Amino acid sequence: MQKNKFNQFPVPTVSSCSTWMFSIRTKLRPFVKKRTNLASCLTTAIVNVVQRPSGIPKGSERPHKCSVCDASFPTLSSLNLHQKTHTGEKQYRCSLCPEAFARSKKFNEHQRMHAGEKPYKCTVCNKSFSFMSELKTHKRIHLFEKPYKCSFCCKAFTRPSSLYEHQRIHTGEKPYKCSLCPEAFAQSRKFNEHQRMHAGEKSYKCSVCNKSFSFMSELKMHQRIHLVEKPYKCSFCCKALTRLSSLHEHQRIHTGEKPYKCSVCLKVFRRSRTLKNHQRIHTGEKPHKCSLCCKAFGRSSSLYKHQRIHREKPYKCLICNKVFDHSAQFYEHKKMHSERRPHKCSVCSKVCITLSSLKAHQRKHTGKKLYQCSVCTKDFTTSFSMKRHELIHTGEKLYKCSVCRKGFRLSQTLKIHQGIHSREKPHKCSLCCKVFADSSRLCKHQITHTG
Repeated sequence: MQKNKFNQFPVPTVSSCSTWMFSIRTKLRPFVKKRTNLASCLTTAIVNVVQRPSGIPKGSERPHKCSVCDASFPTLSSLNLHQKTHTGEKQYRCSLCPEAFARSKKFNEHQRMHAGEKPYKCTVCNKSFSFMSELKTHKRIHLFEKPYKCSFCCKAFTRPSSLYEHQRIHTGEKPYKCSLCPEAFAQSRKFNEHQRMHAGEKSYKCSVCNKSFSFMSELKMHQRIHLVEKPYKCSFCCKALTRLSSLHEHQRIHTGEKPYKCSVCLKVFRRSRTLKNHQRIHTGEKPHKCSLCCKAFGRSSSLYKHQRIHREKPYKCLICNKVFDHSAQFYEHKKMHSERRPHKCSVCSKVCITLSSLKAHQRKHTGKKLYQCSVCTKDFTTSFSMKRHELIHTGEKLYKCSVCRKGFRLSQTLKIHQGIHSREKPHKCSLCCKVFADSSRLCKHQITHTG
């Protein structure tokens, strides 16, 4: 053993690069010897560290002990930082997004992300990173280095955090629990995103159109609209889509795959949202409510169509000026003017514009009534007749007079009523020329002539 200038402290001689790898702690800095001359070492210089003097008791270089978990630290500041992991205190808050940090170092690194700073560059592929830790993790891709291996399935990962998250698949552990709803999450990122949903926060803003989003992933998908970026291409028809999920959904058109099955009636669907909408038929759930008349619907599209009743009718026929709430009704009406009636009844030779109207007509011959009222079990040949009938039970009056706000169950009853305000009397008696606002009153009057 050689002796350094502090004769009382023996120093071990360094003979190779693999020997005596030490971290120099703050308390031991006065005892660090100058670097040993290692001309033969081709990698890095190794620092000789003096052994602990006999006067310094073991463990005294970490005098600050945590009262919660008994971990010890060399300085009071490092103990204070550690204790924030127990209290959850995060004093450094980002002014641009909801993120908060316990340490100023992590906060400063996070700020670089918003500023777009990427000072750490990979020497292999020139990719840049905001944080040194990200660069180190990235370099493992080039080295094919995955040092963190799962003890359950032997899958390997480049970072320990990825391993811990993965292992929760095997253990079923979901440590992040929402205090507002029963949801629980395996990943903190998913938990934070979920919390923003409850708060209604939309921290991520598009710099092009100023539209805001709760999640960064949503913003990135949205920005493809402006970039006209459609990276996911269908291998069957070459159609390009902005999202991978949209591509999978689209490809089911070609494959005929319908993976979503109703547990009640076993009907299958191509899309999960179509299944959810369908299941509301069985459950009776109607989450979409009209803010004007409180009528509820199972689908948002049905609510949108309904709300046109309260607004102007957008579809107008240029031939007869008749107006319609829905495009389907409008296009059916247009066919009447073109006199195209391709669907013919095999019983009475009546021709219909659409196949659906032909089927509805044929039920008059067969007596088949597919639609049943859920209240009184009365049967109907068409869904329209059933829905109109159900208004009797609900007492709902959708059609309101714009003059006196009186409500009516049927649109034709409203039209008759509006004749009172307009003083229009289109129905004339052929015997005495007396006029009436509606045909029912004319019929009653005509009985007086016939006796």
